[in-house]
Amino acid sequence: MPTLTDYKERLADHFNTQDAPGWNWVFYGDSITHGAAHTHGWRSFPEIFHERVRWELKKSEDIVINTAYSGQTAFNLSQKEYFTSHVTRFSPDAVFLLIGTNDIVKTEGGAEGFRTYLDSIIAQITDLGAIPIVQNYPPIGKSENPQYVKRFEQMPVYNKVIEETAQKYDALFVDHWSYWNARTNAPRLFEAWLGETIHPGARGHFEMAMAIFKAIGIHSDDSPCCRIFN
Repeated sequence: MPTLTDYKERLADHFNTQDAPGWNWVFYGDSITHGAAHTHGWRSFPEIFHERVRWELKKSEDIVINTAYSGQTAFNLSQKEYFTSHVTRFSPDAVFLLIGTNDIVKTEGGAEGFRTYLDSIIAQITDLGAIPIVQNYPPIGKSENPQYVKRFEQMPVYNKVIEETAQKYDALFVDHWSYWNARTNAPRLFEAWLGETIHPGARGHFEMAMAIFKAIGIHSDDSPCCRIFN
């Protein structure tokens, strides 16, 4: 099985080789990756990634595909037929995965049940020969909604499962939880990054893109995509 070092070298070779063959990038997940509703017409982090890679880095032959959809769970995404139609058919070179917040309130078996399905998804990604880029969730706000309360309480547990499973497969890991916590120590700033209690808004999606760029080595202070909100 490829190692984290292998994955990083493949990414560096792709971005540093002028005439490298185009890659297919697939974003797979739930409403946060989907960018539905709570971006209020602004761009989601997959869309910001799209411009950074295909325009600024001149990877015009790369294709960026977002198959994420609101309400999805690791159980749904792990099912072979669904995975085939939303990932396999695009012959991905790399797959960004962010899933789990809906499992907290929907999936039987709690965090360990979630672990089983997450493991299956990452295994299917690696079986394709694609680079798994596994993300955890940023912090969420408090709410009186019982499902939101459960998410608020359980998110650290599920994020731990995500990180442990990424380590098991030596996958690239994007730690949105730590990135946000290090930069949103003021309540009003944290609220500005959210579009809704558990969904990032425009600023939040921008910051998620920045965390991804840093994790895969394509962040630059000279990039307009990296200083939209400066």
